[in-house]
Amino acid sequence: MKMVIFHGSIGHPYENWFPWLAKRLTEEGWVVRVPQLPTPEGQNLKNWLHHAERQVGDFVDHETVMVGHSGGSLLLLNYLHRTKTSMTGSVFVSPPFGPSNVKEFAHLDTTFLETEFDWKHIQKQAGKIAIFHGEDDPVAPMVQAHELGRKLKCEPTIVAHGGHLNARAGYEAFPQLYGWLKQNF
Repeated sequence: MKMVIFHGSIGHPYENWFPWLAKRLTEEGWVVRVPQLPTPEGQNLKNWLHHAERQVGDFVDHETVMVGHSGGSLLLLNYLHRTKTSMTGSVFVSPPFGPSNVKEFAHLDTTFLETEFDWKHIQKQAGKIAIFHGEDDPVAPMVQAHELGRKLKCEPTIVAHGGHLNARAGYEAFPQLYGWLKQNF
């Protein structure tokens, strides 16, 4: 199995639970890539799609599970909208599917939400879908996870006291996501 993890706005591959998950899955034989995306300078949909394609385009195939955290969820959504490759699974963690509660992020995500999404195509390409969202997320209101879930026909997993499911909220490890992966793949 393969995995790609897209970090979010003002993020990088070595933060949050990404290294922990990559290490666990690599020990089990998975091949994991966590590309570096330009942020905050150069963060827009066109640049992120270009960097994602350059770093993981040849890697992604039908045995791939793609994960996006925060702004990376929006990249994942746009990637699925455009790709002809069907994934094994797609996971959206703390997706800001609408205006952010944090001003510094709001302008960074605008180009990612301008697409008129083909939801049937996205569902077809996404494989098994999961959404994880903290009940008290300070960045992306919980209603956004429910709206994305409605569009993707997937009930979000709401994490009690999860915050933005990042290191600041105590998520240097993410056992719930790991458990979901073990159960489904």
